[in-house]
Amino acid sequence: MDRPRICCCVLCGVVCGHQDDDDDWRNRFYAVYDSVDGKPRQAQLSGLVRFTRSGYEIQADSETEEPQMIGIDLMPSECPWENKNPAKGFPIHVSCWKILNDCWSPSDQELQLLLGVFRLVPMQGGDRWHPSVILNWGHDYGGLFELVTDRDKLEPGEDCRIRRLNCAFSAHNPAVVDFNLIGVLKEVCPDGDTTNASTEITESSGEQDVGEEDASPNPRARDVFHKLPVEIRQQILENVPLFDALALRQASRAFAELGFHDLFWKSRFYSDGELGHIHEVEPFLALFPGHWRSVWLIAAPCADRPWIRNRARVMTLASSLRNLVHKAGSAKCRGNQISNALTESKVWWQTANRSSEDPSSFLHQRHLPVPSKVTAVFASTVEICGRECVSGIRIQHKDRKGGSRSLTFGYQHPDNETLLLNDELHPLALLKLLKRRLIGTSSGKDAISALKGDFDALKLVSLAVTSGVRRRRGQTWDEPAPKDTMVWYSDLPDHHLKMPELRYAEDYVYPPRNRTLPMRMMLFGGTHGQDLPFVTRIIVEQGTGSDSYLGGLNPQLWAIKIRFSDGREPLYFGDKVYKPLSVSFPIDGPGGERITAFRYVGNTMDWHPGFKIRTNRGRTIMFPFGMRNVYTDSTETKAFEEMDQMVVGIFGKFSPSWGISVIGAVCL
Repeated sequence: MDRPRICCCVLCGVVCGHQDDDDDWRNRFYAVYDSVDGKPRQAQLSGLVRFTRSGYEIQADSETEEPQMIGIDLMPSECPWENKNPAKGFPIHVSCWKILNDCWSPSDQELQLLLGVFRLVPMQGGDRWHPSVILNWGHDYGGLFELVTDRDKLEPGEDCRIRRLNCAFSAHNPAVVDFNLIGVLKEVCPDGDTTNASTEITESSGEQDVGEEDASPNPRARDVFHKLPVEIRQQILENVPLFDALALRQASRAFAELGFHDLFWKSRFYSDGELGHIHEVEPFLALFPGHWRSVWLIAAPCADRPWIRNRARVMTLASSLRNLVHKAGSAKCRGNQISNALTESKVWWQTANRSSEDPSSFLHQRHLPVPSKVTAVFASTVEICGRECVSGIRIQHKDRKGGSRSLTFGYQHPDNETLLLNDELHPLALLKLLKRRLIGTSSGKDAISALKGDFDALKLVSLAVTSGVRRRRGQTWDEPAPKDTMVWYSDLPDHHLKMPELRYAEDYVYPPRNRTLPMRMMLFGGTHGQDLPFVTRIIVEQGTGSDSYLGGLNPQLWAIKIRFSDGREPLYFGDKVYKPLSVSFPIDGPGGERITAFRYVGNTMDWHPGFKIRTNRGRTIMFPFGMRNVYTDSTETKAFEEMDQMVVGIFGKFSPSWGISVIGAVCL
């Protein structure tokens, strides 16, 4: 039986289980889940997850005295057929759950939102290169990881990749109690200090610098803080970090004269203070009046202890997670409930998917009737894990009296709206719309009559359209062309263009996360072949296996560049910056040479795509140069030699992390 894959805690990023010591805190973790045998239910927190050789198990809800254990898929796979257990959920350490509850105790409704937030975050790992599966929040887990991909270079649909660092402190239990510190605090002499005792930090505050730099006869006249009452100034000091408090004292004589009073030192230990993560001080917050400087001097050096340092990291992550859940809870999903008349059994719905196996789960399903006089379409966006995602749509239209009205759909964020449409529909294809006729033809035929959207806790995950055509009993329907069911960036392919390899393109996408990348297209010959006479050279920029995250034997495609004879700027497909090795192939476009055959080639063991082309003059070349282990039998070779296409462009998927992962020809 296959060994279950290794999963990381959704909060701290440390591996759950798989430690030799049974008492290790990393072996004790819960699961947040909400479904058993595919039946939705209220989100729950399981008991301790039990690890066996065959997988993970949790105790099922049962009224019987003997507990019944059921299998659970932790970090459900992007491939549905890999999820074999009745329950599905996400792991979190017992220690991390305790810290999360110290920061914020989720209600039943918030627990459901919490699970929804886990589901909308992309996963990384689960393969032979990255065996442990982790939620990629787009941050570095407080120093446990580093961001591999520059955020500014991320392509639409691409996730910022992270790489684990060697952080020894992350192995220490963040919830462990430092009894040594508690013992020292108990021994603090209550008669040692006074309320306004001068400290070393106070005496080095730079008061003399303020006087020397101020040339005014009355320095207080230029210090605006002197207008504030002493109580207000003291509260300001209590609510700013120590570093900022020192800066205030150096910049203002009004603050320098105050000194650091007892409440200032006590405020360092509040939940939002610099030492708020040192929970050992909490039992003493009502004690030690007038002696908090002594407590600070004792506790501050303890912040570097590995378990307390790890606790500070987890508390920061818990606070960030709380804010994200509160953001999800404050937004209302607008739109109409799906009526019986609009179900898929009665109306033709067409949906453009990022991938045929996209398992996106949703919390809400809404529909919106499209008015007849659309004037503009706006998309609301929300930032999730450092990336802007579409959260809702607003359609602006004219009413019967000629006034302007709006219909909303999904989560609305008026401060983050983007105009998508005022006289054409093309940009809406970025939202997975299949049809291009929102406004409709002059006769109104085949115009979109309604939108249907699936929404998770924060964003739109699927969008379908219908023209209101009714399904009849037993009626069959031709499947839409693959190019009409995929997400394209930034332009849509015209209807007359053919893409023979597109139907099989998703079979070659690796890693699976690249399935969420949009398809791209480069037309070097123009939409009708009008630019083919100007094509003079194809330049393929490739790297070795060591240049990519995959490694492997074969070289990898990074960019394809087309040059023209009329002096126009070259066209690029792929990375314009990274240029490890260039291979050039001249094309006599002005002399009538054309590409008439194109075939995808690759090795399924290496996942590096390549392609082979032939011109009408019998010249053949395969890219990337040096590719090997490509299997082609005699039937495939004959079919390639008999191809008679007019190639005017290429399509594919690209990311700076993996290079070109899919490639195919665009033909007339």
